[in-house]
Amino acid sequence: MLVVFNAVVFVVLWSTGFVVARAIKPYADPNLFLLARFGGTALLFMTAALFARVEWPRGRALGKHLLAGALLQGVYLGAGYWAVAQGMSAGIMALLGALQPLLTAAVAAPLFGERLSGRGWTGMLLGLAGVALVLEPKLAAATASV
Repeated sequence: MLVVFNAVVFVVLWSTGFVVARAIKPYADPNLFLLARFGGTALLFMTAALFARVEWPRGRALGKHLLAGALLQGVYLGAGYWAVAQGMSAGIMALLGALQPLLTAAVAAPLFGERLSGRGWTGMLLGLAGVALVLEPKLAAATASV
């Protein structure tokens, strides 16, 4: 039951990310908001990891974790929040964000030598198909109007 609850909370928090970007625009700089949001999250996860006595990454693994965090927070979400604050639709940004795992998997092989299993690629392709299904009505309407 706790697993289902955690999954639902994650989906709700993740899916509202770019809507929040639009809502905070009048009150805070998007990147300052992200700094506060992820600073608080880092403290919560650090506390949970210390409580659970989780082993911290070391050496090369630590570098990979830091690079992944910098790219995810600094580039993907920083640019995404900035774009939404500048007027991009939160829905369009969320759909672009849905492609992020596929792009990450495609880049991980040449950069880090990491490969996805067939099952992993199947999941990625199903996600891409979901994005295509969501975008299809808009694309069809845009083609018809041209």
